[in-house]
Order: sequence, then structure tokens, then C-alpha cells
Amino acid sequence: YKEGPISSIYVMQDEMKQVMEENKNLKSEVEEMKKQLQTLIKQK
Repeated sequence: YKEGPISSIYVMQDEMKQVMEENKNLKSEVEEMKKQLQTLIKQK
């Protein structure tokens, strides 16, 4: 962030985009795990 306030905003936007993408992926993983868990519970 040394280059100045403007460039640091662009860096933060890119980082935020990555974080949001990762979050989306994790949410879908959690949904998949929930489905698998429900399937396991029903089998008992």
C-alpha cells in the first residue's frame, strides 16, 4: 500500500473480489456437506 491511497484501493478491490469468490465457493461446499450429512442421517 506504499504507492499511495489510489493504488491501494485497487489492490483492496482485487483482494475483496478474491475473498468474495472464496466465500462463495465455501458456501457451496457447506451446502454439499449438509446434503451428504442429511443422506447419512436418513440411512440410519
